[in-house]
Amino acid sequence: MYRNIKFFTCLLAATLLLTGCSCGSKKVEEEKKKNEKPDTEQTTKVLEDAKVEELKISGFNITFKDGISTVVADVTNESKEAVKLTSLSLVLYDKDNKLIVETMGNVGESIEPGETKQFNTLITADVRNTEKVEYKINR
Repeated sequence: MYRNIKFFTCLLAATLLLTGCSCGSKKVEEEKKKNEKPDTEQTTKVLEDAKVEELKISGFNITFKDGISTVVADVTNESKEAVKLTSLSLVLYDKDNKLIVETMGNVGESIEPGETKQFNTLITADVRNTEKVEYKINR
């Protein structure tokens, strides 16, 4: 009888030891998943700065998440006078100079001399393969 108690005690200790080890590895795995970035969000490289008339466009960046691309750029008025505009048009091309999409966004009705405003537009397509951008000021 003493042998049976000793055997069950050892069996119980081994079971608890194995169960405790697996719980710890589950916690580590859950932590890794929390820290990983989802595949749905990626940012392209920042494209080269451009100059359109008296406006400098810099920091062009595309973020794609949940089926929507967000295009962001800084627009700086480098002239000595305010620039009046209704919108800014963008034409995006891929590496083969093939049109991806044409879109426009608002940066306000005017940009004062030396002022920087942010251009921001949403596109319901993945445009991270953009290699070239043409800009047009709409007055």
